[in-house]
Amino acid sequence: MAQTNISLNVSTKASHQKQVRDQIFLPLGFTILLVLVLTGLSILGTVQKSTLINHWGNISAILLISPVLFISLINLIIIVLSIRGLSHILRKTPVWMAKVQQVFSRIEKQTQTICNTIISPWIKLDSSLSSIKVLKNKKGA
Repeated sequence: MAQTNISLNVSTKASHQKQVRDQIFLPLGFTILLVLVLTGLSILGTVQKSTLINHWGNISAILLISPVLFISLINLIIIVLSIRGLSHILRKTPVWMAKVQQVFSRIEKQTQTICNTIISPWIKLDSSLSSIKVLKNKKGA
């Protein structure tokens, strides 16, 4: 029974490794290779005076820049909508909620101070005991 579980685990691990290779590393590798080729064409187009290479270099530059611009535009839209939404929510939020938040913030700070005051003797005691234990071990060795 145990032998069967081991062989299943090995085959499961091999299957998982194959899936990782097929679903992650191959597409990632092809994408990186494509970006490197497009980047190389862009550089080659600027170095040489060939019109064909320059043309393909310009196309490569467009293909490299356009996804970044598109993603940046999406991020910009999300940020603008978030700012608009927060300003809308803050306008509708009553003033007393800010005061309640300040009260809870003060309570949190006071609780933290009290807890630190209560626990500090135990921390000092534990630290001292650890130091004594280390010194005894050094003296005994």
